[in-house]
Amino acid sequence: MKVSGREEIEHLKVRVAFSEVGGTRIELISPSSGDHELMQHLKEQGEGLHHIAFKVRDIKQSLEELNKMGIRLAEGRPKGKGHGGKEIAFLNQDDTNGVLIELCQEKRQKPRGG
Repeated sequence: MKVSGREEIEHLKVRVAFSEVGGTRIELISPSSGDHELMQHLKEQGEGLHHIAFKVRDIKQSLEELNKMGIRLAEGRPKGKGHGGKEIAFLNQDDTNGVLIELCQEKRQKPRGG
């Protein structure tokens, strides 16, 4: 598997690497700080799948629709900016059968000529 990109996200205290397999993008995450919340996960669960991410066009609208279905945000709020400036939010695992799900919206592009 060839790495197609790397990035350090300082405010989230993680390093990420990406690989493309077919039409799927795989993101490998490594905590860049010993006090990161992922360290506890690694100690308890070991290496492996942490979460699944889905790209959405409008994260705010998606979260509103999920909220109407009774699916809450993890930590009660969106996470903020992820790699590449994407808006990200994690869903409450109690509402998703224990699976940690991330929604991500590409950084909004400015209209051309405006």
